Amino acid sequence: MLQNLRTLHLEYCVLGDISRIGGLEMLEILSLIGSRIEELPMEIGNLQHLKVLDMTKCKGLNRIPPGVLSRLTTLEELKIFCFNNWNSLEGNEEKTSASLDEIIPRDLKVLNVQIPKMKFVPRNFPFKNLTRFLINVGTNYTDEDDYLFGNFLQLGEVSADSIKQSGIHPIVKKCEHLVLEKVYDLKILFPHFDEEEQDGFPWLRTLKVWRCKEMEYVVKFREYSIIIMMIYNFLLLIISLLERRGFPQLQQLTELTLQNLPSLISLCRAIDDEGSTRPPKDADGVESSTDNMNTPTKILVPFKCIKWLPSLESLLVYRCDSIKVLFGFHGHDSLQLDPNIKQSSQEIIDTSHLTKDVDHDRQLDNHKEQWLMNLEYLEVGGCESLEVVFDYGEGPLAPALNKLESLYLYGLEKLMHIWKKGPQQVKTVGFQNLKTLSLDLCPSLRYLFTASIAKLLVMLKSLKVTYCESMEEVVAKTEEEINNVNAESYVVSFPNLVSIELDNLDNLCCFCPQPYAFEFPFLETLHIRKCPKLQTFITANILPKTPNLMGVQLDDKYMEILEQDLNGTIRHCFEANQVPILIPPILLLLLLLLLENFPIIIFI
Repeated sequence: MLQNLRTLHLEYCVLGDISRIGGLEMLEILSLIGSRIEELPMEIGNLQHLKVLDMTKCKGLNRIPPGVLSRLTTLEELKIFCFNNWNSLEGNEEKTSASLDEIIPRDLKVLNVQIPKMKFVPRNFPFKNLTRFLINVGTNYTDEDDYLFGNFLQLGEVSADSIKQSGIHPIVKKCEHLVLEKVYDLKILFPHFDEEEQDGFPWLRTLKVWRCKEMEYVVKFREYSIIIMMIYNFLLLIISLLERRGFPQLQQLTELTLQNLPSLISLCRAIDDEGSTRPPKDADGVESSTDNMNTPTKILVPFKCIKWLPSLESLLVYRCDSIKVLFGFHGHDSLQLDPNIKQSSQEIIDTSHLTKDVDHDRQLDNHKEQWLMNLEYLEVGGCESLEVVFDYGEGPLAPALNKLESLYLYGLEKLMHIWKKGPQQVKTVGFQNLKTLSLDLCPSLRYLFTASIAKLLVMLKSLKVTYCESMEEVVAKTEEEINNVNAESYVVSFPNLVSIELDNLDNLCCFCPQPYAFEFPFLETLHIRKCPKLQTFITANILPKTPNLMGVQLDDKYMEILEQDLNGTIRHCFEANQVPILIPPILLLLLLLLLENFPIIIFI
């Protein structure tokens, strides 16, 4: 009666000998998800109509006999990610387990597999036929549950050339989730995995790059564009067109992780040289030069790259020690057509094939609010050379980062500015949704932000600053603000701020040195710990408005707000911590008798 059975689910069971399943010759789907089984029996190879074999989460599976998979001639879906004891393709020793070359003839469409090393991958494996996959090569950890949806590929402990030479290379462009860990000799990620340099990576949503020590750039411009750049009369024009073509390969990228990449200089490599273009050669064939012509910019995300990441939601950068600037917004308006370029120059090269991209860019120009408009989470840590997070340079700035909710910065020894330049560039744009701002171990940072930046942070709920030993003030004054603003009438409001924590700030003197009027209508928690110079919170004559703040935690003492006077309360707490110890007269006399030969100063 079971001879005609087509589908069999034995899921989350404790299985012993299941060899009798081999007698179900018409079986098409066999699912053993989550079951405890040590060995796949040889008789499974008798299932000549089997299309789906699903052994997801069968973590006890230790052996698949050689020859079983090669007999499943109709197999279309194979999910055995839990199995890692593949037989090597090298050597002439007798096989004790299945090898991946057994499934080469299969017309596989779906494959979930874990492979210990790249040498186990057959070069002629038909990976390009896969429509869905979850593949891990050379790394120890991948949680299947994290990638139930979307094509996933993780590669580790391999060289860049071995990836290109292996049969696995064609599916890199199909990835929705790509993880690279310890890939050797990889200096530029794209177009290393994009031989045709046409379609790019339109499906890529998550990119994580860990411990690739030689990696310098993520993206490099196309070579044919470099040749066009050599024509001097077209220098600025072609730059503009090329910028507008953009980098469509990462349009769907939502999550980017760059971790332990000590050589990483920038997300993109400039057209001819790292961050600049070469001038034309002179009559002797020698290139003219400038001081910074061959100097890498070391900006992780230059302005020209920002519009390439319209879907980015999360960015984590850790231990990328060559980066000096995280986001470089300056220079975005510098790519103007040189007025000295002759109109007739257009007759030299036909650029009609770029029209579509230019039109597309005009649409982007009309919707500049799209730049980084989906970025919600930003975490940067352990980057020993980072000096600036957001560098605005000179000139106006289009709206950006309006969805950013969480900003975490830690272990940045040389960080001098979170927001550099301004305030004119950022008066009305960006950061209106920032809710959490946390800084830790940034010893060179002297202030957090200016008053003009503070006025943007209307949604900020939590502010935490710890172990920033050089910080003197949280809200700093700038020359532009001093010259253009009547300080006493200037109001800075944090309408949603609930919690402030200031910890181990050795040089913090006050929250703001300018006599601005501050409002904290929803502030409930104020913790101040080991800030020995902080005696005054606000220098303004007008008391800061803190209707919901009941008290202040100063070191290990808690004190209720005295008559709605935050400054007076903090000053009282500070003075209380400085009260000398009073010595009773009898004890003083005994001390004088015992220590009559030693000078001592006693406060009474």
